[in-house]
Amino acid sequence: MSFWGHLLIAACLMFYMWREIPLHSAQEPKGDLAVGLAMALLAIPLAYLLLAFLPQWRLAMLHVLFIGGFGLLALVVATRVMLGHSGQSKRFTQRIPAIKALLWLTALTISLRSGVDIFGGNRLRLYAVAAVPWILAILIWSRYLVLPSIRKRHRS
Repeated sequence: MSFWGHLLIAACLMFYMWREIPLHSAQEPKGDLAVGLAMALLAIPLAYLLLAFLPQWRLAMLHVLFIGGFGLLALVVATRVMLGHSGQSKRFTQRIPAIKALLWLTALTISLRSGVDIFGGNRLRLYAVAAVPWILAILIWSRYLVLPSIRKRHRS
């Protein structure tokens, strides 16, 4: 895809989000889930802007889209669903250490994985190093959010 194609996608996404998700008039995010949602939603148009302006690092910028955007968005939404269905909706606006770890490890994963393509070096070893924080993030998320939530029964 061309520079203008990626730029058009980024502009359409930003316009849509500006109209439908009023982040520009929202208050400061309350709780780690809100911060994660904002990070994921901002990563998606950012990735397309990066693809437009840095086409030589296309694969690296696609990791911003798929890990930082869609991957993080899926995990945050899944967490919210699990907490809601297990009677823990009060946690939506709280600090959740496992989500905070997920956010930091996701940012580290994107940085390391993008750095492999940008800086080169021993690619296979660097790919493995970049995968470690992502795997760790999923394990922490599973252990401290998924497993405890699926064992709780919501009483109405």
